[in-house]
Amino acid sequence: MVNHLDYALRLLDLGMVCVPLRQGGKHLDLAAMGYEPVHMRTMRKDLKELAFTGIAFHLAQRPPSRETVARWFDGFSGNVGILGGHGNLLILDFDDARNFERWRREREAPVRSTPVAKSRSRFHVYL
Repeated sequence: MVNHLDYALRLLDLGMVCVPLRQGGKHLDLAAMGYEPVHMRTMRKDLKELAFTGIAFHLAQRPPSRETVARWFDGFSGNVGILGGHGNLLILDFDDARNFERWRREREAPVRSTPVAKSRSRFHVYL
């Protein structure tokens, strides 16, 4: 089993910003980050999107410290997300293996020189 804290700190050392995601999903775990998830009480999707956009923009401009990342991930059992935008990191998200394979065949050189993560039938390419 991967230790989320060690993983998040290693990625931070590589210049990537990690965020805690709710277990089994891809949504920010605002409570783990020390924010009150107001949208969970109100069930307002617009508040969820506003929280994500605001936090993502802030973290892309000013990455969290090692201490903050350690606080977020110490004993955390959810998912680890990597935030695009910081350091010009672009993350391509392919929901279909066929589309990824078609894209990969046309771009063999970049795929060999950049990380690609696979989960189930999804692919993430980090450029």
